[in-house]
Amino acid sequence: MIGKKIGEGRTAEVYDWSEDTVIKLFNDFVSAEEADREYQMQKLLCEHLPFCAGIYGREMVEGRSGLIYEKVQGSSMTKLLSSSPEKSRDMGKLMAEIHHKIHAVGLKSLPSIKEGTKHALSHAEKLSDDMKRKLLEILSELPEKESLCHMDFHPDNIFLDEERIVVLDWMTAGSGDPLADVARTEMILKFAVFPDVVVEIKDALQLLRGELLSGYHAVYFTGGITPEEERNLYLWETVLLGARLREGISDEECGILLDEIHHRLEDI
Repeated sequence: MIGKKIGEGRTAEVYDWSEDTVIKLFNDFVSAEEADREYQMQKLLCEHLPFCAGIYGREMVEGRSGLIYEKVQGSSMTKLLSSSPEKSRDMGKLMAEIHHKIHAVGLKSLPSIKEGTKHALSHAEKLSDDMKRKLLEILSELPEKESLCHMDFHPDNIFLDEERIVVLDWMTAGSGDPLADVARTEMILKFAVFPDVVVEIKDALQLLRGELLSGYHAVYFTGGITPEEERNLYLWETVLLGARLREGISDEECGILLDEIHHRLEDI
């Protein structure tokens, strides 16, 4: 029996299910096939990574697909940052350490990040045909690799307690160039819009995520970033800005991303 709601995101709501488990109930626009893909992916990932929440089964509740997950203890990195903003840079460093360990895993059986990005760009209605063409040309030149990539790696998907780190929401995971995953994380930290917050708080959050990004980048590229890595990181971020326009983000964020894409395409 479903208990109280304990969280929600764009694709699903999370409820208590038992003392040690929760149920992730997908919204109506998420197909049963997509839910099953997440189930199979989570099972596979748990065989290779210590950071995954256990997954125990599937349920249908009032016509909605649901997955039974381990109830994760601790707090999200976002929550910890809100109470201890002075730890932002250190949290960014920890993010980079976790991300390196994820990228050390090779799972070529997962969906291709490059192909997924191509599909997203092709179906991003807010992009003009000319912008799509240019972004797809850039994407075609980027490398196709076989590292495990999360592709939604940000503080709200990282949970910490005294004993364990758990990374959530692997629905977008795939196989590809680690720099694509790094670019996606840095893009979110730079450009994601904080909705419904007053100006003073928004300014504080901007400063916080600047520190977070600085710590993350410094540790991920310990020893420095090569010119080729720097170039590919920039190009991956550019195409992923376009792909993000298909994600149902706010009009404010859409405007910011479109302006950034226009600016970059003029320089590339």
